[in-house]
Amino acid sequence: MALRKFALVKTCLVTIALCTVYVTHRAATTNRPLVVLLWTTWCGKEDYPYFKEDVVDPTCAHSCLFTRQRGYLSSSRALLFHGKDIRMDDMPPRRSPDQSWIFFSLEPPTATPVHVLRKLDGLFNVTMTYRSDSDVTTRYGYKFRARQKRKKHRVTKRSSAEVSENFGGDLEKTSGKRRKAIAVWMVSHCNTDSRRETYVERLRKVIGVDVFGKCGDLVCQPKASDACLREAARNYSFYLSFENSLCRDYVTEKFYRPLLFDIVPVVMGGANYSTLAPPGSYVDALEFESPERLGEYLQEVARQPEWYGSYFLWKEHTELKYESAACKLCSKLHEDAASGRKFTYHRFLEWFLEDAHCSNWEQVLTPQALTLRLLQTDTYPNLKSLHAIYPDVFPNDACPACGDVSTLAHMLWECKAMYTNPNTTSVRWEAALRSSLLADQLWAVQQARGAADRLGLTVPTWESPAAR
Repeated sequence: MALRKFALVKTCLVTIALCTVYVTHRAATTNRPLVVLLWTTWCGKEDYPYFKEDVVDPTCAHSCLFTRQRGYLSSSRALLFHGKDIRMDDMPPRRSPDQSWIFFSLEPPTATPVHVLRKLDGLFNVTMTYRSDSDVTTRYGYKFRARQKRKKHRVTKRSSAEVSENFGGDLEKTSGKRRKAIAVWMVSHCNTDSRRETYVERLRKVIGVDVFGKCGDLVCQPKASDACLREAARNYSFYLSFENSLCRDYVTEKFYRPLLFDIVPVVMGGANYSTLAPPGSYVDALEFESPERLGEYLQEVARQPEWYGSYFLWKEHTELKYESAACKLCSKLHEDAASGRKFTYHRFLEWFLEDAHCSNWEQVLTPQALTLRLLQTDTYPNLKSLHAIYPDVFPNDACPACGDVSTLAHMLWECKAMYTNPNTTSVRWEAALRSSLLADQLWAVQQARGAADRLGLTVPTWESPAAR
């Protein structure tokens, strides 16, 4: 009886909050708060970390009220389902035709059972994941933006020989042995789809890597806290931000959070990091042909303060800010309500799992795959700069595909002025680029490399794909 009374009181409070916000904010907004029912749990827990429940966030451009109260099923504008918590025996008994169902997941597709994914065709109208082709793309809420006022940023690091001599703070060595290391890895899952643990085994043969968490002999409490990262930044040069899955677009807070501190993340993931972060803010492990080559590179950078310091220059003109995932979703729902948009996802398994192209680091680091990755992600001067250097080769700087910097793919393939091989027609070139066959893609790469060689540009080769 007491529980029923509590539930009734909470439901009344939600209703009061909804009505109160509508009345008090009516002068400021014409959008009545939309109710979003959080149908599933979050990783087995009742509380969602990304949605403030039973209150309307006044900082959002549009108003929404997120709630776990299932009494609002019929009046909810949308229902949200967390991927790995979906249970087919606990789905809503009815569905309003005006209701949107949202699939929400920040985890790789392998986190949701395949037998569940097979049953999701035709259920969802909105996707909210880390994928760039989602309706709402969210990556743990982090976003880069230009600083309004330029800030001078300086980083002082002790040499690797001095690391750990005054360790202290929140970091505690359970082994009692003070090791000297260039890099730190904080990890709790030791057997992963990406096989990152085998990569680190080989990396540790070249450089020192201190491992905190269940997969090592060091601990930091509370784990993954700001205090741990702050202390790690004080004692190490690099932070291994290795994802447990290498799936298309998949990136987590392992990448973003170290950037808030004075430590350089070394990334391994399925995302194209060059589209997510400023150039020179991270080291991509998958741009090196082996763990050993990465280790040699990190050693060289750690030995040279100016080189190491260059990895923080981006902080002078760019900052990393938190962006509310709830606000983004709320805006999307209001836009759909205003436009009458209603889309239904069919072939869900194909989109979320099969199109994710998940793999492990050994598969990614084949020479062909690595070279293709470099050609697609390394950045070069834009056409305006190249026009000043090579006016005959680059007759103008008009290239809609190119920004301040261009990937080699943009610079050599998509810009029409770059069809420098008279035997190659633009039709065949473009067809090869869009082909799913590796042979066609390699042919296009060879043509691009030939054009680059004629311009004197340094590009990776099969024999030394990670050459700089």
